[in-house]
Parts: sequence; C-alpha cells; structure tokens
Amino acid sequence: MNEKTRIDALEAEVQRLSSQLTIYQQHLSQIERELLLLRRGEETASVPSTPPVPPVTVPPRPISVPPPPVAAPRPVTRSQTPTEEYIGGNILSKIGIAALVIGMAIFVKYAFDNDLIGPWGRLLLGWGLGAGLTGLALWLKPKYLTYSAVLLSGGVATAYLTTYAAFYFYHFLPPPVAFGLMVAITLFTVWQATQYEVQWIGLFGLVGAYAVPFLVGGNGAAWGLFVYMTILNTGVLALAYQRNWQLMNTAAFSFTWLIFIAFIINGFDRPGYVWISLVFGAVFFLQLYANQLIYPLFQKEYVNNRTILLMILNSIFYFFPTYFILNEHHYPTLTITAFTLANSLVHGGIAWYMHQRNFAVLSRTSLALMLVFLIVAVPIQLEGDWITILWAAGAAALYYLGVNRSSRLLRVFGIALIYLAAGSVFVYWYDPVIQSPDYLPYFNRTFLTNFLYLAALVFMLFQSYRSDRTGLFPNSLLILLLGTAYFIGWVEWERYFNIQVNRYAPLIEKVVFMSYSALYLGLVHWGLSRRSLGIWKAFSLGLSGLLFLYIVAEQPILELVNQYLKVPATPLFLRFLLYASLAVWTWGLYRMIPEHTPGWKKIRNGFLYVIHVIPLWILSQELMTHLILLDPLHAEEQRLQATQAGFSVLWGVYSLVLIVLGFTQKVKRYRLSGIALFGIVLGKLLIFDLSRVPTGGKIIIFLSVGVLLLVTSFLYQKYKDKLLEDDQPVQ
Repeated sequence: MNEKTRIDALEAEVQRLSSQLTIYQQHLSQIERELLLLRRGEETASVPSTPPVPPVTVPPRPISVPPPPVAAPRPVTRSQTPTEEYIGGNILSKIGIAALVIGMAIFVKYAFDNDLIGPWGRLLLGWGLGAGLTGLALWLKPKYLTYSAVLLSGGVATAYLTTYAAFYFYHFLPPPVAFGLMVAITLFTVWQATQYEVQWIGLFGLVGAYAVPFLVGGNGAAWGLFVYMTILNTGVLALAYQRNWQLMNTAAFSFTWLIFIAFIINGFDRPGYVWISLVFGAVFFLQLYANQLIYPLFQKEYVNNRTILLMILNSIFYFFPTYFILNEHHYPTLTITAFTLANSLVHGGIAWYMHQRNFAVLSRTSLALMLVFLIVAVPIQLEGDWITILWAAGAAALYYLGVNRSSRLLRVFGIALIYLAAGSVFVYWYDPVIQSPDYLPYFNRTFLTNFLYLAALVFMLFQSYRSDRTGLFPNSLLILLLGTAYFIGWVEWERYFNIQVNRYAPLIEKVVFMSYSALYLGLVHWGLSRRSLGIWKAFSLGLSGLLFLYIVAEQPILELVNQYLKVPATPLFLRFLLYASLAVWTWGLYRMIPEHTPGWKKIRNGFLYVIHVIPLWILSQELMTHLILLDPLHAEEQRLQATQAGFSVLWGVYSLVLIVLGFTQKVKRYRLSGIALFGIVLGKLLIFDLSRVPTGGKIIIFLSVGVLLLVTSFLYQKYKDKLLEDDQPVQ
C-alpha cells in the first residue's frame, strides 16, 4: 500500500468517525434535556419534545489501517495531582520521616548523656532502624511508590549517620572500613534512585558520596581524593547517558569545582600541587563537559539554557585556576598561550562534531567558546599594538563571515571583538617609548596601528550596511566609529603637547583641541547629512551646542592674546585655525539639518536665525584682538572698551547689514534677525554700557545706534510696500 492510498483511507476513517460523533452528541443533548425536565417534576407528555434522532449507523468501510500505537500511561505529575492528595500522600510523609530521623537522633543523644544504652546498643539500634525502614520501603514499593521512596530515604540516612557515628564518635570502625560502608550505602542509594525513577533519592546519595572523604578520610593525599571524585563523576556520566537528571548533573558539577578550586587556593604548598592540579583539572573539565552533552546527544533531547550555562561555567572554572597555577609558577608565556589555544581547539572540535550531528545550539555554544579562547590567547602572547591589530583583523573576519553566512553569532562575536580592540586602543594610547622632541602627530607606529583598527571598523560598518542599514549592529558600529575616530585623532596631539616644554603649550593645546573638535563635528555633520538618521542628528546637534558654549565660556582668543603680550613667540595665528574650524562646523550643521523633512523644519528655521551668533562671535573676537594690539600697554582698558562700546557698535552694524540683505534679497528671516539683534544691542546699552562706559564712549554708542536705527526705519518706510509683498522663501 503506497502512501497516497494510506492517506485516503485515513481521511475516510476520520470522516466516518466525525459523523458518528455528531450523532452521539445529538443523542446526549436530548437525554440531558429530558433529564432536566424530569428533575423539575414536569410531565413528560406536557412538554413537546423533539423526537429522538434515530441513530444512523455508518457501515465501516474495510480499510487497511495499522493500529495506532498504544501510549504508555503518563505518570501523574505534581501539577496533575489534587492538592489534598499531594499534601497527604507526599508532604506529610516527608515531614514524618524527617521527624522520625530527628527524634531518633535526639533519643540517641539522650541515651548517650544518661548512659541508658551502651555504645554498641546505640549503633545496633541505629543500623536496625535503618535496615527496617529500608526493608519496609522495598516491601511497600509495588503499591505505594512515593511513600516507599520517603521511607527508603529515611532508612538510608539513618544507616549513613550511624556508620559515621561509629567511626567518628565511638572509634569502633577504622577509616577504611567506615569509608567502604559509606560508599556502599551511597551506591545502594543511587541504584535505588534508578529503580524508583526518583531523582531526589539519587541526589541525596550523591551529596553523601561527596561528603564521605571529608567525614571519614581526614587529611589524606589530594590525589586519592581526586581519584575518588573521578570515579564518582564517571558514575554520574553513566547515569546521565540514560536519564536527564539535571539536578544531579548540577550537583556533581558544583561539588567537583568547589572542591577543586578550594584545593587550588589552600593547597599551594602541598607536594605534587602542580601536576595534581593540571592533570585532574583537565580530567574534571572533560568529564563535566561530556556530562552536559551525553544525554542530548544520544537521546536527541532538547538543549535548555541550564546546559549552555554549565558548559560556559565549566570552561571558566577550568581555565582560570589552571592559568593561575601556570602564571604563579612562572611557566613561559608560550606555555600559557599553548594551553589557551588547546582549550580553543577542544571547543572547536566539539563544535564541529555537534555541527555534524545537527545540534545547532550546542555547536554554536562550543564555537563561541572556541572564539573566546582564541581572543584571550592574543594578549597572553602579544602586547601593545599587536593586540589591537590582531583583534581588529579577527573582528573584521568574523563579521564578514557572519554577514555572508547569515550567522548572527559570528556577527555578535565580531562586534564584541572590535569593542575589545577599542579597549586596547584606549589602554595603550600612551606609549612611554615615544618621548622624542621630534615626534610628529600622525607619523608614528601607534597611529598606524590605530589607522588599521579604524580601517577594520569601517569595513565592518560597510558590511553591516550591506545586510541591514538599521538596527543594533550598524548603530553599535557607528557609535564606536565616531567615538574612536575622534579619540584616535586627538590623542596624537595629546602626545605631542605632552612632550613640549614651553610655557604656552597648554594654551595652544586648548585652542588646537577646540579647533579639532569643531572640525571633527563639522565633518560628522556632513556625513550624517547624506543619511536619514534622525536620532544621530539630534545627538550631534546637542554636542555642537555644548561645544560652542564651552568655546565661548573659555574665551580662548583672549587668553591667546594675553599670552602673546607676555611671550611674543606665541603663535597668535592659531585663532584663524579656530575660525576656519567653526566655519566648517557651521557648514556641516547647515547641511545636516534637513530642509523638508517633517519634524525638522522648525529646527532648521530656528537654526537659520541662531546661525548668526557664530560669525558675530568671530567678528567680536577680532575687534577685541585688534583693539588690544593697538595699545598693548593698556590692554585691560582696551578690552573693556571693546566689550562695551565696540561690541555694541559692531552688533548694530551687523544688524543693519542683515536688514539691508533682507530687503535686497527679499528674505524676511534676515530682517527679523537684524531687528532681534537690534533689540539685544539696546538691552546691552541700557543695562550694561550706560553705567560703565565713559562719556566719550557713550557719545559714540548713542550716535552710532541712533543713526543705524534711523536708517533701518527709513528703509522700512520706503520699501515695505514694494518688497515685503514678494518675500522669498527661506533657503
């Protein structure tokens, strides 16, 4: 019978059963209605009832359908068990057995304190009670599984504690005998856990197994303890092959690494410390790695987050203690690097094997661990610029593969690695070797390294825009590019000025820093003008405002002029560098703010009004500079004359120019800007200048402002009808 015939037969059977189900539902509804009427005491005859629908028997068609597999009865879980039954049959039994064990312990202590029972009597009583509870549990197991499991745990606990008391308190058992008995009890407990299919019984036995050496063994050799733990972990591994008992796996993982790390910390002076740590650390690492993989691998089970977390922690708990041992015992760097690469190779091999077996989650996790150890190996073996270069190259390669293979994991690792490379750029920005007075910014080894880093970052950003122009990846790369490019560009000048020994170097550094920041922001604005990145434009606009406020508050031009008066060798021409940078910055802002984009139109209009602050500030600084240089002996008086009378006249002339341009170019914005600036000049004149400017200055100010206002008013009166009616739109 082919597949199509079998499918047709199954569909016919489903149709037949469906029709029968509909008929049975009609019968059931009729019976429910009649039953309701009878309960209300009504006469059946008085109620017009729908005649019963005769059952329609659909003759089954002979088809060849294989019988469905009979599902095994599912065990009742806690969520399916009624609350009363769960409390009465489970919780109460556990509380009862705990109370019984505690009561037994109190009785033994009371008997010991009052000499009611001899030592052997106490021990025989404990072993007898443990054996009795265990026997009763096995007898009740077929009918009362949960209750039997509780009794078994109580019997095992009693026998375990009694054996420990015989060894520690009464010294009746030598250590080897006590050790053997307690191990036997543990093995019996784990075996019974597999028979009962109850994980917490096995967990109880596992805890006891790890506790036995510390309860009985004393201060024996470390290698013996680790051999015993290796045997235990082998047993847990064999158990993990058949059962997905994650609590037991986690307990074995936790106890193993806790004991191993405690030995690393406290056993530094023990004989054979190094080889014991290296050998058994590797054994535990491989055992616990296999412990997490064996059940999903052979039972085709879904991998959960706990497995992934334990895989990562397993690698961490193995690598860092071993690295500590190798480093503290002064092993060569090449040895430590080889150890790190060996870790990477192990994870890479497991990643390849899991990929071949179609376990994507396990393969990606192992691949990620392989990449992490490759990354860690670089700073162990190398230093300085080589770390940055290799990390940047690795990040570019990973990101390229991630884009071309549509692998999010590789892209995430590429971004993480390029951020690590950025960290190395920030850490190694100052090279103490560079102390030569002939040092030139941008022509040195460190800048070449940083340039290669930026090239890798730009390559990654280009690849990111190929696949996704928006989202987390391109945005994170763009943030990093803008931040590190600014830092790398400025740090060259920072090194240069740190080497200089002249007195005016800090001031020049400040002016160069302002010029560099304005120029950089201007270029960033121009770059953003070509893309629709609204949030980036808003952020860049905010930075621009802060930068300009910083420049105005610091008054770099005035400081430069004062320094020039003290030291004529001061490069006063640097102020033109600042002016040019501000011009580029302003041009970038003008290009960046979109003209017709909704939401930006008001911002652009406001910017076109405020933009006049920048040329006005530059003209004011030049006026002050020239007035001070005209009479250097009275520099402070000249400065006051410039800031009071000079600024008022200059701003008034600038206002008139704006108004004239507004009339000639038919642009309303220019005229309104000029009028607003006139208002500022009048406010400055009335509030500040009248009380500070001498009589001659007052005469000049009032005459100049008066003439300017009259000319402005005349222009408005003469040309308003002709020019205002056909204003040009804002450009």
